[in-house]
Amino acid sequence: MRVDDRHGELWPMDRYGRAMNAGDRTALTPLGRRVARAVADCYRDRLGSCLHSVYLTGPYARGRSGPVQAFGVLRMTASAPSLAWLDEAATIVRARWPGVGRPDLALYTWRDVFPAGDEFATARFQLGVNSVCLVGRDLARLVAPQRLNVSAANAWIVQVRDRVSEARSQIAFAARGDDVARACADIARFLLGAGFAVVMPHEGVYTEDPDLQRDFIALNYPERAADAALACRYTREPSASAADVRGFLDSFGGWLADASEAWLDRHNPRRLAALPA
Repeated sequence: MRVDDRHGELWPMDRYGRAMNAGDRTALTPLGRRVARAVADCYRDRLGSCLHSVYLTGPYARGRSGPVQAFGVLRMTASAPSLAWLDEAATIVRARWPGVGRPDLALYTWRDVFPAGDEFATARFQLGVNSVCLVGRDLARLVAPQRLNVSAANAWIVQVRDRVSEARSQIAFAARGDDVARACADIARFLLGAGFAVVMPHEGVYTEDPDLQRDFIALNYPERAADAALACRYTREPSASAADVRGFLDSFGGWLADASEAWLDRHNPRRLAALPA
C-alpha cells in the first residue's frame, strides 16, 4: 500500500477525551527525513541563536504524503524578524524536491505559544496535536493534551469570511493557471478544516485528514456532501480554472461563511480572534 492510499485517521485521545500528539518521528519516510533536515537548516541558518526549536507538522509529521508544513519557535527573549525569508526558504526546499510542492513555513514567538493570558493559542494547539521536533528542546512535552472545545474551533471559524473574501481576490487577479490551482488548494484545505471545526466540539474527535473532514461535514450537513467531496478532491487535485474555483467558493465558501456567522453569534458574538482556552 502506498502512503497516499491510506485512509484518514482520527487523532489518539486521552481518557478525558482530549486530543494527543499524533506526530511520530519513527513514521517519517526517507524523503520526509531529508526534507525535514533541509527545512530545519533553513531556520537555523537564518535565525541562529534566536531560534529555540523547529517542528515538522501536517501529514509529513505522521509519515504521510501531502503538503510539507513546519514552524519554528523563537527564544523567549527574541523578537520576530521580517518573515520575507520564509518564502525564500520555501522556494529553496521546493527547488530541491519539486514533487513535495510548496512548503508551508511559519514562525512563532514565545508569546504565541505561551500567551500571558488564558486565551486559546493556535501555536500551542499545533504543538500539542501534531508535531515532531527537528531542532532544539521539544516544547510539546510542556503542552497538555488539547481540549476539542469551542475555543479550539473558533481559531478556524472566526477566519472564514475573511479567508473566503481573500481567496476570491486571489482568483480574480491570478494571471496563470498555476496561481489559480495554488489558491484553490489552499482555500480547499482551509474550508475543509473550518467545516470540520464547526462540528468538532460536539463530535469530540480530531483529524487533519481531508477525507475524514469531508465525511464528518457530510454526516452533519448531508446537503453539503457534494461540496465537501469537491473540497476534498481540490486538496489533492486543485483546479486551474478560475470559473470552477469561483463556483466552488460561491457554493461551499458562501454556505460556510453564513454557517460560521451563525456559529459565532452563538459562541463568540464579539468576534474575538481567540477565546479563553
